[in-house]
Amino acid sequence: MTIITGVFFFLGEALVRPVHTLKLIWDPHLIVWTATGTLFQLLWVASQASRARGGRPAVAELLGGRRVDPDVADADELRLYNVVFRNGHRIRNAPAGSLTSLDRERGINSFAAGTRRR
Repeated sequence: MTIITGVFFFLGEALVRPVHTLKLIWDPHLIVWTATGTLFQLLWVASQASRARGGRPAVAELLGGRRVDPDVADADELRLYNVVFRNGHRIRNAPAGSLTSLDRERGINSFAAGTRRR
C-alpha cells in the first residue's frame, strides 16, 4: 500500500512539475546501478529456474534434501518410506516417485515427488 501511495504522489508531482521530476529521476549513476541490480536478479532467477528444471526431485534437492533409499534406510526412514509409498499406492494405484528427506527442516521434513521410480 505504501508503494502504491508513493507512486501516486510521484505521478502527481510529475503532472504538476514535469521538468523538475525528470531532473530527480534522470541520474546516470542511479540508472546504471538499477540496471546492474536488475540484470543480476534476472541472471540469478534464470540460474535457479534452470537448476529446478529437473522437476520436483530437483527442487527438493535444491532445498537441501537427501534421497531416501529403502534398501539403505534406517528404521525411521523405512517407516516413512512405507507410509508414503504403501498408502500412496493404495490411494492412487499408481507407481510412486522418489522420496527426499529434508533434514534441516523443522516442519514437514519429507518431499515425495514424481510418478516413476528412479
